[in-house]
Amino acid sequence: MIGGAGTIGSSYIKQILKYKPSKITVVDINENGLTELTRDLRSSNLLDYNPEYITIQ
Repeated sequence: MIGGAGTIGSSYIKQILKYKPSKITVVDINENGLTELTRDLRSSNLLDYNPEYITIQ
């Protein structure tokens, strides 16, 4: 997902994770946004099934 740390991108990621993909890669220029997204996903239990989760800045 390109632009994944933004409002729309993060919403898409949360919806996509409900289908339990084996791998998800999030790309964004906002490092703080990527960190906040990762914290939010971990606290919401959307990453509990342990997909390959990669963030790229």
